[in-house]
Amino acid sequence: MATTEQILARHVARLGIDELPAEAVTATRRGLLDTFACMLAGLRSAECASLANIFERRGGIGESTAFGVSAPLPAGSSAFLNGALAHWCEWDDLHDLGIIHASAAIWPALLSVAEARGLTDAPAMDEVLATAAASYDVAGRISEVLTPLSPNGWYSTSVASAAAAAAGLARLSGMDEDGILSVMGLAATASSLLRQPILDRVSGKNALCAQTARVAMDALDLASAGVKGATSFLEGEYALGRMLAGVTPDFSAALSDLGGRFSVTEISLKPYPCCRATHPSIDLALTLRDRVDVSAIERIDVSVCQPMYEVVGRPFAPGENPRMAALFSIPYTVASAFLRGGVDLGIFEPSAIRQDSRMRDLAERVVVSPYPIPAGTTMYQVPVTMTCVGNAGPLAELSTIAVSGSPEKPLTAAEFEKKLLACGENALDGADMDALLKQNATGLSDGLGPLLALARKARFWQPKTALPAAAQ
Repeated sequence: MATTEQILARHVARLGIDELPAEAVTATRRGLLDTFACMLAGLRSAECASLANIFERRGGIGESTAFGVSAPLPAGSSAFLNGALAHWCEWDDLHDLGIIHASAAIWPALLSVAEARGLTDAPAMDEVLATAAASYDVAGRISEVLTPLSPNGWYSTSVASAAAAAAGLARLSGMDEDGILSVMGLAATASSLLRQPILDRVSGKNALCAQTARVAMDALDLASAGVKGATSFLEGEYALGRMLAGVTPDFSAALSDLGGRFSVTEISLKPYPCCRATHPSIDLALTLRDRVDVSAIERIDVSVCQPMYEVVGRPFAPGENPRMAALFSIPYTVASAFLRGGVDLGIFEPSAIRQDSRMRDLAERVVVSPYPIPAGTTMYQVPVTMTCVGNAGPLAELSTIAVSGSPEKPLTAAEFEKKLLACGENALDGADMDALLKQNATGLSDGLGPLLALARKARFWQPKTALPAAAQ
């Protein structure tokens, strides 16, 4: 009988574009375009600009495109930098059931290897899309089983998406089932990153998808050199299941519909550029804003499950890194929704956070309370409730489970195009933005080439800073 690991490797090796239903192909294309847009948004980051400078100075054989860098870089460098850009603004997608950022780890790695292997024209697009869809299945199946069992401190994205990206890289590199299995095992062995940067409110959190993509790229290099990876990396005695969850997990239910249910169709695209755990509260605030006189609100009570509270529920305090504090704050983002009628990139600029006293004042009156989460569920399967309270008592109350951008409440075509435009602001000029919108309209029918050409033309918002002497 085949093991879980062998079943996943076989699925990656054999899944063809003709086996994907139309909605899965559409979701895969949109996942790529959404990730591309998020990488454009990341070009506003001074840290990523400095990282690009490091890789440019380091040089190496030019194999693939890095956003904001005109000359090609080694594939590993491109995957790392693009992974940082994709996740920097917290605008990249999420698999809500597994609570993983799949695309920001999978696509930077796949794009780098696809380009290095010459798989950028229209005829190669079916292979790239089928490989990506299979990679999403690996990420989704691993995470949906392990995340509910795992302690909160493990970064679920690294556990599932590193193995998933590695599997896709192995397929694009021409490896068979055994090779894919080995590369997955090598990635899984090195994949267990921590979530502590979230609690510390440091930008190292935004680099976790870059580190995950790097793990996948390193696994491919090791396997290409003949190194063999663990074959029981999910269910073995010292495998991810036992190490992260303390049990041998049961993957039978998750695998029973492999090839019939496609995880890429379960991905949620984010309408707001902040932690996904703030989005249910933002949705509620935007709805209640039309029902309640904001000036009459004395307090806003928000009830969330304990895991959500730990990530985004604590009272807002700008601290040493106001951007990170705001990105992971229900109080701050709810205040923006009520006062500004939305949440955009501008409100996370440190200067905006420090200067807008009305936002800080309302954020101080948003009180988030946790409740225990039922066993076997994750934070996006239980309700969030918001109550606006005035001098005389409650003004309005509303609850939600379905979140904007989720498969249950997907972004409309107009909303997705609006996101593309917002992400590309200042990174591409008008003609190039029109070219990106055309790629969206035509469904990437010309292959990856036009997208990669736009990535090379994209520019950081500010000049790349000089390196410290120790880094040169």
